Amino acid sequence: MNGGVWSILGPMGPLGPLGPLGPLGRIGSHGYARDENGQYITRSGRVIRNVGVPFSKTENRTFPLYEEYVHAFALNNPESLDTSWYTKQVKFDEAQHTYTVTSTEEQFVYILVVPSIHPAWTGASLFLTVNAGYGPISSQEILFIQWVVVKVPPGKTAIQINVSGNYAARATTYSLFVTGSTHYFPRTDIVGMYQIHP
Repeated sequence: MNGGVWSILGPMGPLGPLGPLGPLGRIGSHGYARDENGQYITRSGRVIRNVGVPFSKTENRTFPLYEEYVHAFALNNPESLDTSWYTKQVKFDEAQHTYTVTSTEEQFVYILVVPSIHPAWTGASLFLTVNAGYGPISSQEILFIQWVVVKVPPGKTAIQINVSGNYAARATTYSLFVTGSTHYFPRTDIVGMYQIHP
């Protein structure tokens, strides 16, 4: 995976094959319908969160589907949030929005907040703080869109995501993308002094 300050634009982020535009997202080849909250469902209405993919003649690999959740569902149903989903056009009408997602494997998790209007035009600034168990990591750069990548260990890990902003931000909307690399991609070449090591 690529490194540097533009890592969020690379193949392991939301623009890559594991993101919403890839085969695991809404336009993917899995063929599942969606319910009113954005969950993928079978014809009988059973919720589906993962899909098996043939990797070789002898191996299948399992990947999480990439859901587009209704914001109220994402905010109030943490038990349904893994590391492969997004919510869009969220009205920032409070001092802070808090999401809690669960990782079940060792991986890198890319978290991106995209405002509807660049803060340089309106003075509205959104900020991102992520806590994956080893202290909060914040992205508060005014000139760049806010994003954080965290490495989570094997097993079940709760990741808390806080989206906050200044007073002017309360008139704006944003989209939030959470993209896990899965344990199939356990390494990174991200380098630089902006890294925080647990």
